[in-house]
Amino acid sequence: MAYAVLFVPAAARQLQKLDPGAQRRIRLAIDGLAKSPRPPGYKKLSTTADAYRLRVSDYRILYEITDRKLLVLENDPAKFVSDVIGEELASSV
Repeated sequence: MAYAVLFVPAAARQLQKLDPGAQRRIRLAIDGLAKSPRPPGYKKLSTTADAYRLRVSDYRILYEITDRKLLVLENDPAKFVSDVIGEELASSV
């Protein structure tokens, strides 16, 4: 049985601001989370009991699992070790 996927408004806005390729990758990952909310590579977050993180390329999806619902909290660019390195990588693409 698949989970119902809900977005908090901020996460939906963040997703809309991304380039089409990143949107497609993240949507595919979220569709996969609806079927299997704990895929290989996911991390349990220590902040709350039901919070998880999944990295997708240079992005991370933060989500909670409760009562057969998957709530997408955030899909932010992953934090680089140094912002300078991140800016250099982004400008070279």
